Amino acid sequence: MMGLDYQNAYTDNDSVSGLAGTLDLFSPVYGKVDNLPTAGDLIDAPPSKTYQTGLYIQDSMKIAQQWIVSAALRRDKATTNPENGKSESQYATTGRLGLMYLFDSGVSPYASYSESFEPLLGYDAFGNAFVPKTGEQVEAGIKYQPAGTEHLLTAAVYHIVEQNRTTPFNAEQATDSKVISPNGQVQQGEVTVKGLELEAQLAWQSVDVYASYAYSDGYVSQSNKQREDGATLAALPKQQASIWTTWRPETMHGFKMGLGARYVGETSDGSVYGERDGLVVDPIKTTDYTLFDAMIGYDFGQYSFSLQAQNITDKTVITSCLARGDCFYGQRRTVTANVRYKF
Repeated sequence: MMGLDYQNAYTDNDSVSGLAGTLDLFSPVYGKVDNLPTAGDLIDAPPSKTYQTGLYIQDSMKIAQQWIVSAALRRDKATTNPENGKSESQYATTGRLGLMYLFDSGVSPYASYSESFEPLLGYDAFGNAFVPKTGEQVEAGIKYQPAGTEHLLTAAVYHIVEQNRTTPFNAEQATDSKVISPNGQVQQGEVTVKGLELEAQLAWQSVDVYASYAYSDGYVSQSNKQREDGATLAALPKQQASIWTTWRPETMHGFKMGLGARYVGETSDGSVYGERDGLVVDPIKTTDYTLFDAMIGYDFGQYSFSLQAQNITDKTVITSCLARGDCFYGQRRTVTANVRYKF
Protein backbone atom coordinates (compact mmCIF):
# COMPACT_ATOMS: atom_id res chain seq x y z
CA MET A 1 0.00 0.00 0.00
CA MET A 2 1.27 3.46 -0.91
CA GLY A 3 -0.02 6.89 -0.05
CA LEU A 4 0.63 10.62 -0.14
CA ASP A 5 -0.68 13.28 2.23
CA TYR A 6 -0.34 17.05 2.28
CA GLN A 7 -1.28 19.74 4.78
CA ASN A 8 -0.57 23.40 5.58
CA ALA A 9 -1.11 25.34 8.78
CA TYR A 10 -0.83 29.00 9.79
CA THR A 11 -0.14 30.07 13.38
CA ASP A 12 0.12 33.51 14.97
CA ASN A 13 0.75 34.06 18.67
CA ASP A 14 0.55 37.27 20.68
CA SER A 15 0.91 37.05 24.45
CA VAL A 16 1.06 39.20 27.55
CA SER A 17 1.23 38.28 31.22
CA GLY A 18 1.46 39.87 34.65
CA LEU A 19 1.51 38.94 38.34
CA ALA A 20 -1.81 39.14 40.14
CA GLY A 21 -0.62 38.32 43.66
CA THR A 22 -2.12 35.73 46.00
CA LEU A 23 -5.82 35.02 46.53
CA ASP A 24 -7.46 33.23 49.45
CA LEU A 25 -9.73 30.70 47.74
CA PHE A 26 -11.86 30.28 50.90
CA SER A 27 -12.29 34.02 51.51
CA PRO A 28 -11.40 35.79 48.25
CA VAL A 29 -11.06 39.56 48.04
CA TYR A 30 -11.13 40.84 44.47
CA GLY A 31 -10.11 44.08 42.82
CA LYS A 32 -6.75 44.61 44.54
CA VAL A 33 -4.59 44.17 41.45
CA ASP A 34 -3.16 47.49 40.23
CA ASN A 35 -0.25 46.33 38.06
CA LEU A 36 -2.08 44.75 35.14
CA PRO A 37 -0.07 44.55 31.90
CA THR A 38 -0.70 47.12 29.17
CA ALA A 39 -0.56 47.01 25.40
CA GLY A 40 3.07 48.07 25.63
CA ASP A 41 3.87 44.77 27.35
CA LEU A 42 2.47 42.70 24.47
CA ILE A 43 4.87 40.16 23.01
CA ASP A 44 4.19 39.74 19.30
CA ALA A 45 5.80 36.48 18.24
CA PRO A 46 6.41 36.15 14.49
CA PRO A 47 3.68 34.20 12.67
CA SER A 48 4.57 30.91 11.07
CA LYS A 49 3.20 28.88 8.19
CA THR A 50 4.10 25.27 7.68
CA TYR A 51 3.62 22.99 4.69
CA GLN A 52 4.05 19.26 5.18
CA THR A 53 4.18 16.53 2.54
CA GLY A 54 4.47 12.85 3.40
CA LEU A 55 5.00 9.81 1.20
CA TYR A 56 4.61 6.34 2.70
CA ILE A 57 4.66 2.71 1.68
CA GLN A 58 3.88 -0.40 3.70
CA ASP A 59 3.66 -4.13 3.10
CA SER A 60 2.60 -7.23 5.03
CA MET A 61 4.13 -10.54 4.00
CA LYS A 62 3.52 -14.14 5.01
CA ILE A 63 6.60 -16.31 4.71
CA ALA A 64 6.61 -20.13 4.89
CA GLN A 65 3.02 -20.03 6.24
CA GLN A 66 4.23 -19.26 9.76
CA TRP A 67 6.14 -15.97 9.64
CA ILE A 68 4.35 -12.65 9.23
CA VAL A 69 6.48 -9.59 8.50
CA SER A 70 4.99 -6.10 8.44
CA ALA A 71 7.15 -3.19 7.30
CA ALA A 72 6.50 0.47 6.55
CA LEU A 73 8.58 3.45 5.52
CA ARG A 74 7.63 7.13 5.45
CA ARG A 75 9.40 10.25 4.20
CA ASP A 76 8.28 13.70 5.38
CA LYS A 77 9.20 17.23 4.41
CA ALA A 78 7.94 20.15 6.48
CA THR A 79 8.72 23.70 5.35
CA THR A 80 8.16 26.66 7.66
CA ASN A 81 7.60 30.24 6.49
CA PRO A 82 8.48 29.90 2.80
CA GLU A 83 6.65 33.19 2.05
CA ASN A 84 8.58 35.64 4.22
CA GLY A 85 12.12 34.92 3.08
CA LYS A 86 13.02 32.83 6.15
CA SER A 87 12.28 29.40 4.80
CA GLU A 88 13.29 26.46 6.97
CA SER A 89 12.70 22.85 5.99
CA GLN A 90 12.57 19.79 8.20
CA TYR A 91 13.03 16.28 6.81
CA ALA A 92 12.47 12.93 8.44
CA THR A 93 12.47 9.29 7.43
CA THR A 94 10.57 7.09 9.85
CA GLY A 95 9.79 3.41 9.75
CA ARG A 96 7.99 0.55 11.36
CA LEU A 97 8.89 -3.14 11.48
CA GLY A 98 6.91 -5.99 13.00
CA LEU A 99 7.55 -9.72 13.17
CA MET A 100 5.18 -12.49 14.25
CA TYR A 101 5.48 -16.29 14.34
CA LEU A 102 2.40 -18.51 14.08
CA PHE A 103 2.61 -21.72 16.12
CA ASP A 104 0.27 -24.58 15.26
CA SER A 105 -1.11 -24.39 18.81
CA GLY A 106 -2.62 -20.97 18.11
CA VAL A 107 0.05 -19.07 20.08
CA SER A 108 1.68 -16.20 18.14
CA PRO A 109 4.49 -14.17 19.76
CA TYR A 110 5.41 -10.89 18.10
CA ALA A 111 7.69 -7.86 18.40
CA SER A 112 7.62 -4.48 16.72
CA TYR A 113 9.56 -1.23 16.48
CA SER A 114 8.16 2.08 15.20
CA GLU A 115 9.21 5.72 14.91
CA SER A 116 7.25 8.98 14.81
CA PHE A 117 7.84 12.52 13.53
CA GLU A 118 5.71 15.58 14.33
CA PRO A 119 6.59 19.09 13.09
CA LEU A 120 6.22 21.91 15.60
CA LEU A 121 5.07 25.35 14.49
CA GLY A 122 6.60 28.56 15.75
CA TYR A 123 9.88 29.70 17.28
CA ASP A 124 11.71 29.13 20.54
CA ALA A 125 12.87 31.74 23.05
CA PHE A 126 15.93 32.48 20.89
CA GLY A 127 13.94 33.06 17.70
CA ASN A 128 14.90 29.75 16.15
CA ALA A 129 12.29 27.58 14.46
CA PHE A 130 11.26 24.57 16.50
CA VAL A 131 12.66 21.21 15.42
CA PRO A 132 10.18 18.33 15.12
CA LYS A 133 9.16 16.11 17.99
CA THR A 134 10.37 12.55 17.50
CA GLY A 135 9.38 9.32 19.16
CA GLU A 136 10.29 5.65 19.32
CA GLN A 137 8.22 2.70 20.45
CA VAL A 138 9.25 -0.88 21.15
CA GLU A 139 6.54 -3.45 21.76
CA ALA A 140 6.50 -7.17 22.40
CA GLY A 141 3.60 -9.46 23.07
CA ILE A 142 1.80 -12.69 22.48
CA LYS A 143 -1.53 -13.53 20.86
CA TYR A 144 -3.49 -16.72 21.37
CA GLN A 145 -6.42 -17.99 19.34
CA PRO A 146 -7.78 -21.36 20.54
CA ALA A 147 -8.27 -23.78 17.67
CA GLY A 148 -11.80 -23.88 16.25
CA THR A 149 -12.88 -20.61 17.89
CA GLU A 150 -12.99 -16.92 17.12
CA HIS A 151 -11.61 -16.05 20.56
CA LEU A 152 -8.45 -13.95 20.65
CA LEU A 153 -6.34 -13.23 23.74
CA THR A 154 -3.53 -10.67 23.63
CA ALA A 155 -0.87 -9.54 26.11
CA ALA A 156 1.70 -6.87 25.30
CA VAL A 157 4.33 -4.67 26.94
CA TYR A 158 5.65 -1.47 25.40
CA HIS A 159 8.21 1.29 25.88
CA ILE A 160 7.75 4.76 24.32
CA VAL A 161 10.13 7.72 24.35
CA GLU A 162 9.17 11.14 22.93
CA GLN A 163 11.87 13.78 22.52
CA ASN A 164 12.12 17.50 21.71
CA ARG A 165 9.09 18.43 23.78
CA THR A 166 8.74 22.13 24.57
CA THR A 167 9.43 23.44 28.07
CA PRO A 168 9.40 27.02 29.46
CA PHE A 169 12.59 29.01 28.99
CA ASN A 170 14.69 29.11 32.16
CA ALA A 171 16.86 32.23 32.32
CA GLU A 172 19.03 30.75 35.10
CA GLN A 173 20.15 27.93 32.82
CA ALA A 174 20.57 30.04 29.67
CA THR A 175 23.95 29.98 27.93
CA ASP A 176 22.97 32.22 25.00
CA SER A 177 22.48 35.95 25.61
CA LYS A 178 20.41 36.45 22.43
CA VAL A 179 17.05 35.81 24.04
CA ILE A 180 14.19 37.23 21.98
CA SER A 181 11.23 36.00 24.04
CA PRO A 182 11.95 35.51 27.77
CA ASN A 183 8.48 33.96 28.15
CA GLY A 184 9.07 31.64 25.21
CA GLN A 185 9.74 27.93 25.00
CA VAL A 186 12.78 25.72 24.50
CA GLN A 187 12.94 22.08 23.43
CA GLN A 188 14.60 20.34 26.35
CA GLY A 189 11.78 17.97 27.30
CA GLU A 190 11.53 14.21 27.03
CA VAL A 191 8.90 11.83 28.34
CA THR A 192 8.87 8.07 28.71
CA VAL A 193 5.83 5.81 28.90
CA LYS A 194 6.04 2.12 29.79
CA GLY A 195 3.06 -0.11 30.09
CA LEU A 196 1.18 -3.38 29.88
CA GLU A 197 -1.96 -4.13 27.87
CA LEU A 198 -4.26 -7.15 28.14
CA GLU A 199 -7.15 -7.82 25.76
CA ALA A 200 -9.72 -10.57 25.35
CA GLN A 201 -12.07 -10.84 22.37
CA LEU A 202 -14.51 -13.66 22.98
CA ALA A 203 -17.13 -14.66 20.42
CA TRP A 204 -19.89 -17.24 20.79
CA GLN A 205 -22.95 -17.87 18.68
CA SER A 206 -25.09 -15.18 20.27
CA VAL A 207 -22.77 -13.34 22.66
CA ASP A 208 -19.60 -11.30 22.04
CA VAL A 209 -17.41 -10.01 24.87
CA TYR A 210 -14.55 -7.56 24.59
CA ALA A 211 -12.50 -6.85 27.71
CA SER A 212 -9.28 -4.90 28.17
CA TYR A 213 -6.91 -3.70 30.88
CA ALA A 214 -4.03 -1.23 30.57
CA TYR A 215 -1.34 -0.15 33.01
CA SER A 216 0.72 2.92 32.03
CA ASP A 217 3.70 4.43 33.79
CA GLY A 218 4.41 7.80 32.17
CA TYR A 219 6.96 10.23 33.53
CA VAL A 220 9.19 13.14 32.53
CA SER A 221 12.59 11.64 31.78
CA GLN A 222 14.31 14.94 30.89
CA SER A 223 13.46 18.59 31.52
CA ASN A 224 15.04 21.96 32.21
CA LYS A 225 12.42 22.74 34.87
CA GLN A 226 13.51 22.30 38.46
CA ARG A 227 12.31 19.12 40.19
CA GLU A 228 10.38 18.02 37.10
CA ASP A 229 12.62 15.05 36.22
CA GLY A 230 10.75 11.93 37.23
CA ALA A 231 7.42 13.73 37.59
CA THR A 232 4.32 11.79 36.61
CA LEU A 233 3.05 12.59 33.14
CA ALA A 234 0.03 14.88 33.46
CA ALA A 235 -3.49 13.56 32.76
CA LEU A 236 -2.34 9.98 32.15
CA PRO A 237 -4.24 7.41 34.27
CA LYS A 238 -2.06 4.59 35.52
CA GLN A 239 -4.85 2.05 35.19
CA GLN A 240 -7.73 1.69 32.74
CA ALA A 241 -10.12 -1.18 32.16
CA SER A 242 -13.24 -1.80 30.12
CA ILE A 243 -15.67 -4.56 29.23
CA TRP A 244 -18.38 -4.64 26.57
CA THR A 245 -20.90 -7.40 25.92
CA THR A 246 -23.15 -7.68 22.86
CA TRP A 247 -26.10 -10.11 22.89
CA ARG A 248 -27.89 -11.27 19.73
CA PRO A 249 -30.68 -13.65 20.85
CA GLU A 250 -31.22 -16.51 18.40
CA THR A 251 -35.00 -16.29 18.78
CA MET A 252 -35.03 -12.60 17.72
CA HIS A 253 -33.15 -12.55 14.44
CA GLY A 254 -31.53 -9.15 13.81
CA PHE A 255 -32.07 -7.77 17.30
CA LYS A 256 -29.04 -6.87 19.37
CA MET A 257 -28.26 -5.13 22.63
CA GLY A 258 -25.09 -4.30 24.48
CA LEU A 259 -23.88 -3.18 27.89
CA GLY A 260 -20.44 -2.08 28.99
CA ALA A 261 -18.41 -0.45 31.72
CA ARG A 262 -15.29 1.73 31.62
CA TYR A 263 -12.92 2.24 34.55
CA VAL A 264 -10.39 5.10 34.59
CA GLY A 265 -7.85 5.39 37.37
CA GLU A 266 -6.67 8.56 39.08
CA THR A 267 -4.48 11.07 37.26
CA SER A 268 -1.98 13.70 38.40
CA ASP A 269 -1.42 17.25 37.19
CA GLY A 270 2.25 16.45 36.55
CA SER A 271 3.73 18.71 39.24
CA VAL A 272 6.10 17.56 41.98
CA TYR A 273 5.42 17.80 45.70
CA GLY A 274 7.65 20.35 47.40
CA GLU A 275 8.14 23.95 48.46
CA ARG A 276 7.88 26.59 45.74
CA ASP A 277 8.04 30.37 46.29
CA GLY A 278 7.45 29.85 50.00
CA LEU A 279 4.37 27.67 49.44
CA VAL A 280 4.02 23.92 49.77
CA VAL A 281 2.76 22.56 46.46
CA ASP A 282 0.99 19.22 46.37
CA PRO A 283 0.07 17.70 42.96
CA ILE A 284 -3.62 17.88 42.10
CA LYS A 285 -5.00 14.39 41.59
CA THR A 286 -8.31 13.26 40.18
CA THR A 287 -10.21 10.35 41.69
CA ASP A 288 -10.87 7.18 39.75
CA TYR A 289 -14.32 6.55 38.29
CA THR A 290 -16.44 3.99 36.45
CA LEU A 291 -18.94 4.79 33.70
CA PHE A 292 -21.57 2.60 32.04
CA ASP A 293 -22.63 2.51 28.39
CA ALA A 294 -25.49 0.73 26.59
CA MET A 295 -26.72 -0.01 23.09
CA ILE A 296 -29.86 -1.41 21.47
CA GLY A 297 -30.22 -2.04 17.76
CA TYR A 298 -31.61 -4.05 14.88
CA ASP A 299 -29.99 -5.36 11.68
CA PHE A 300 -32.25 -5.72 8.65
CA GLY A 301 -30.71 -6.77 5.35
CA GLN A 302 -28.15 -4.17 4.34
CA TYR A 303 -29.36 -1.77 7.05
CA SER A 304 -28.25 -1.49 10.67
CA PHE A 305 -30.14 0.66 13.18
CA SER A 306 -28.86 1.38 16.69
CA LEU A 307 -29.35 3.66 19.67
CA GLN A 308 -26.25 4.16 21.79
CA ALA A 309 -25.85 5.83 25.18
CA GLN A 310 -22.61 6.74 26.91
CA ASN A 311 -22.43 7.48 30.64
CA ILE A 312 -26.02 6.33 31.05
CA THR A 313 -26.14 7.31 34.73
CA ASP A 314 -25.03 10.88 33.84
CA LYS A 315 -22.26 10.67 36.39
CA THR A 316 -20.21 13.84 36.97
CA VAL A 317 -16.48 13.12 36.80
CA ILE A 318 -13.25 15.10 36.64
CA THR A 319 -11.03 13.63 33.92
CA SER A 320 -7.83 15.64 34.49
CA CYS A 321 -6.30 18.69 36.15
CA LEU A 322 -3.40 20.93 35.15
CA ALA A 323 -0.64 22.22 37.40
CA ARG A 324 -1.90 25.78 36.94
CA GLY A 325 -5.07 24.78 38.83
CA ASP A 326 -7.84 24.26 36.30
CA CYS A 327 -9.64 20.92 35.90
CA PHE A 328 -11.86 19.43 33.21
CA TYR A 329 -15.20 17.66 33.44
CA GLY A 330 -15.91 14.43 31.61
CA GLN A 331 -18.61 13.96 29.02
CA ARG A 332 -22.16 13.87 30.37
CA ARG A 333 -24.79 11.39 29.25
CA THR A 334 -24.72 11.28 25.46
CA VAL A 335 -27.28 9.47 23.29
CA THR A 336 -26.80 8.96 19.55
CA ALA A 337 -28.98 7.33 16.89
CA ASN A 338 -27.23 5.60 14.00
CA VAL A 339 -28.30 4.26 10.63
CA ARG A 340 -25.80 2.34 8.50
CA TYR A 341 -26.06 0.81 5.06
CA LYS A 342 -23.72 -1.82 3.59
CA PHE A 343 -23.03 -1.70 -0.11
